[in-house]
Amino acid sequence: MKSTPNAQPLVSAQTLQPVAAGPTAVISSVGTLTRSRFHWYHAVFAVGLLAVSGAGTVVLVKVSKILYTITLSC
Repeated sequence: MKSTPNAQPLVSAQTLQPVAAGPTAVISSVGTLTRSRFHWYHAVFAVGLLAVSGAGTVVLVKVSKILYTITLSC
């Protein structure tokens, strides 16, 4: 068997192509959209919504009582 003193390993002639960053950016932006955090204004909004609905209920009950007493007195 003959050995060649200047033998070099074969090197691939392909050049590396840069990977597109598009799909990675899309996935990371979707990940941040699905992650929700609780903020102080969520609590204020919830308390306000409950207060408004409770106040509306009280008004409806009072109006219905007033109408009921008016119909009884007639």
